[in-house]
Amino acid sequence: MIAMFDAVVEWGLEKGIITNGTCKAQYRKLLEEIEELGEAMFDTEDNYTTYDVENELGDCCVVLILLAELYGTDLEKCLGLAYEKINKRNGKMINGQFVKEADLEEVS
Repeated sequence: MIAMFDAVVEWGLEKGIITNGTCKAQYRKLLEEIEELGEAMFDTEDNYTTYDVENELGDCCVVLILLAELYGTDLEKCLGLAYEKINKRNGKMINGQFVKEADLEEVS
């Protein structure tokens, strides 16, 4: 997996995204990719496939990897930080979504 992250960073360097891009531009690109993911997940009229969802998830990952690079970090570190925060979190599933214990009163 790390080799793939490195390949994406190399591609981002070759295309000038990391050297000339901006965090705000990458954020806007992420929103665009998330919208495309939503279309692949929810727009049944166009008969999207699992491949389409996987492809759009991959596009989101590419943008996140490049955004992390623009911030001088890497996505693996960011994921580790997030996991440290959530790994012992308690809560419960409500309507198909995990709600952390601290937010349960707001949902009730």
